[in-house]
Amino acid sequence: MEKKWKQFERLVAAIHHALNQTNARIEWGDRIDGREFDLTIRFSYFSYSYLTVVECKDYLVPVGEVEAFVTKARRAHANKAIMVSSVGFQSGAIKVARDEGIELFVLKESNKWPDWVKIVGEQPAIGIEQVALYSSGHCHVFPNSSSALTYYTNHTILINNNKQTTLNEFIDSRRMDWKKHVSTKPTTIRLDIPPITVVDMPFVVRFKAEHVTFQSQIINTLILETGGVDPEMVPALFSFTDIITSKEHVVSEGEIWIGFDTVIQEGKFYNDPLRGQNFYCEKRTGNCITVVLVESYQHGDLFQCTYDQTITGPSRVLEVTDPNEI
Repeated sequence: MEKKWKQFERLVAAIHHALNQTNARIEWGDRIDGREFDLTIRFSYFSYSYLTVVECKDYLVPVGEVEAFVTKARRAHANKAIMVSSVGFQSGAIKVARDEGIELFVLKESNKWPDWVKIVGEQPAIGIEQVALYSSGHCHVFPNSSSALTYYTNHTILINNNKQTTLNEFIDSRRMDWKKHVSTKPTTIRLDIPPITVVDMPFVVRFKAEHVTFQSQIINTLILETGGVDPEMVPALFSFTDIITSKEHVVSEGEIWIGFDTVIQEGKFYNDPLRGQNFYCEKRTGNCITVVLVESYQHGDLFQCTYDQTITGPSRVLEVTDPNEI
């Protein structure tokens, strides 16, 4: 998969595609006079042409980077310059942006839910994530999403002296020992596995395990009514907020075609990074494709199927090229 910062650039580009109401030409990774911009937006009004340049930063942006962007945008003769961060901007950076007419935005997943999802309450719970099994110097990391983690911990079997137990049962059997260390701050827990224990883990060759680690903390969990839909399958909402004016745009995941430049090809694997699903294109004839949903975790189970689809526009998937991932 693409690196995290590259995925953020792609998400910003997809958000602009979703918000584009003027048929502007949006290009990702464009170059102007030898200078590369993460995103450029061009449109015409009457006989006038306009250029907007966009830079994406997947971290807290310092003042120096905004100052450098001011110079870069001017040399490209941009009519407007926008910087987008996933975290935010230092106060000095905001002052420079105000003085120089640079627009600053923060893009992050919203804590809101679609209107059809009802929040009926909340309750404290002990959250577990970043689960990993260790064996002879090797580390087997589990997926972090709730449904995928539930599937793996329930289907990873520890075998010792002909006795079998799931990893979930093993962790739960030690709960009285480790939960006393858990607080509202993330705490790393290590549990030693009895010697000569063999692990039977889905899609992995059997191996001998030494210990398991995970991060745990006390969290407040929402009780949702979704009509039977796994909460992780509910389309996420993204907040795109103007730091200077405080104006917020909320965009649904369903509007975001993050694979806007993906060409679906027969015999290739693809990933939906927003939902964590993996696909395989078994056949393509014109715009008709046969797709295998290889990996989708819902309600703690692995869901797989094959279906036919007609391609009518841009995609929500990215090609998987890493052999290890495939």
